[in-house]
Amino acid sequence: MATAATPPTASPTSAAGYDQFVDSRIAKTRTAVKSADLATGAVVLLAWAIVVVMVAAIADHWLVAGGLDRWERYSLWGIGLAGAALYTATRLGPNLLRSVNPLYAARES
Repeated sequence: MATAATPPTASPTSAAGYDQFVDSRIAKTRTAVKSADLATGAVVLLAWAIVVVMVAAIADHWLVAGGLDRWERYSLWGIGLAGAALYTATRLGPNLLRSVNPLYAARES
């Protein structure tokens, strides 16, 4: 037994309907752009953490005979945290606090 196809959704017929449709698309694009920026920032922070751990491991095992002292390990940990805090404050923080310009979002969608 054949079933009838579902009818297509009604397209907006008035100017107000078109404006509402465009506004909703711009809002979705703004959210997508902001999410992509934040995800990129999170990946950069993860890469920074991996680099710091790798540098610490290489320094501890191969560069310093007998391994690093406690204060040297704390220094590496502090450098890693300072770098992550600096990146968060200068690159990731503004993305969290500011919104995406609707004109930019309209151009991107």
